[in-house]
Amino acid sequence: MNLLDALADGATYLTIAGVGAAAAAAAYRWLGWRQAAAIGAVTIAALGVFYIMDLQDDKARVEKELSETKATLERERKQSAAVTEGTKEAEKVIVTVTKTVDRIVEVEREVADAPPEDDGPVAPVLKRALDGLRDTE
Repeated sequence: MNLLDALADGATYLTIAGVGAAAAAAAYRWLGWRQAAAIGAVTIAALGVFYIMDLQDDKARVEKELSETKATLERERKQSAAVTEGTKEAEKVIVTVTKTVDRIVEVEREVADAPPEDDGPVAPVLKRALDGLRDTE
């Protein structure tokens, strides 16, 4: 409830109480204490009705906020689960890439460290590629 709603509610209560008090005072003066008491009772009942209506409005507002908060929480849980799943998948990719790079480095090292007598007849294109590997280190 914002400040303007609270002020409006307060003004409503004061108006009802003021009108009820004025009516009860007038009834007491011209009609007697029984009529004044009856008007006072009606005023109190009217205030009670407005109070209950305010409570119902507050309850509806709180239930709406709770519903929105639950929806936000569920959205954030789903986003968190997606991020966690994405992180797990990224870790798997990193492990795979690391293993692949390690294997490539190992093969390059084997080729570079191989003695020339291990060379045999190969296609010229492969020979150039192998020689290129040896020259890069």
